[in-house]
Amino acid sequence: MTAPAVAATALASKSTRMSPTSTTHLRRAEQRFALSVIAAFLAGGLAWILLTDSILYAITRDPVQVARFETAKGWLFVLLAAVFLYPVLRRSVLRLTGLHATLSAVIDSIGDGVLLLGAGRTILHANPAALRALRCEKPEELVGMDADQFSRRFRVSFLNGGLVAPGEFISQRVFTEGGPLRHTVILHPAGGEATVVVTAAAVRMSVGASPEIVVSVLHDITETERLEELRNEFFTAAAHSFKTPVAVIHASAQLLLSGELSPAGARSAATTSSCSPAPAAGRSGSTRWRSSSAPSSRTSPARCAGSPVGARWPRSSWPRRGLTQTRSGSRSCCAT
Repeated sequence: MTAPAVAATALASKSTRMSPTSTTHLRRAEQRFALSVIAAFLAGGLAWILLTDSILYAITRDPVQVARFETAKGWLFVLLAAVFLYPVLRRSVLRLTGLHATLSAVIDSIGDGVLLLGAGRTILHANPAALRALRCEKPEELVGMDADQFSRRFRVSFLNGGLVAPGEFISQRVFTEGGPLRHTVILHPAGGEATVVVTAAAVRMSVGASPEIVVSVLHDITETERLEELRNEFFTAAAHSFKTPVAVIHASAQLLLSGELSPAGARSAATTSSCSPAPAAGRSGSTRWRSSSAPSSRTSPARCAGSPVGARWPRSSWPRRGLTQTRSGSRSCCAT
């Protein structure tokens, strides 16, 4: 019997999670239905025997003819019993088949991967979403697979890279522990890896009984994790880009307040920060402005459009950062 059929049987017997009162009421209704069928069959059989025997012995007493009529009467009773039982059995089978089809459609239409494990702790059914997440073409590739085989094929690991032991799978632990259980793991199907959130729950016929079915749901969050990484990278780059001009403005403001920098020097420092190359990041990730006291021949007045060519400032007004010294000993407004 397939996994949806087993689940449909569980639904048909009303063994899903319900309150004790509703479960008792349903069981009593099932018992009444079964007893009514048996009572109708017994009443019909007794009535048939008494009626036909009375008619037969009223017609003849010949032992040969009585034996022949008894045989014909028995065959006729079997035929009538089959006609009577057919609609009853058909109703029950149609109900179970309808539940099977409905449950199969529900499982196959779920967007997350669903694996159904039987009492033997092996996979009984996998929906199309599970096949896509595990890079499988047919359900037969997964059906019958136990925890050891699943671990060897998909190399289940924690987020820190450590491998998960087959006995530690929550789909195995839920057989003995209370559920549902949930954790996040990394699977390695053929051609890549996938980060999934696995939730496992056991279906029990009664409280404290052994699970008949374990439902394991695989929610793929690989794309979500990638978007989270891209968001973090964006905020890191944005913070780095905003930190550079803010640091220059803050330093210039402190120099102006302390009187060590004249307004003309502040303007030149602002021009230097706007036309200088991108800052170099150190190991710690903080921005460090390049300054050098060594001579440089690459200083170009055209790079500092806001300052006149060959401009000189008093030594006291030189900015402390962002300026380099030219061959003639003067300060240039652009860093090389």
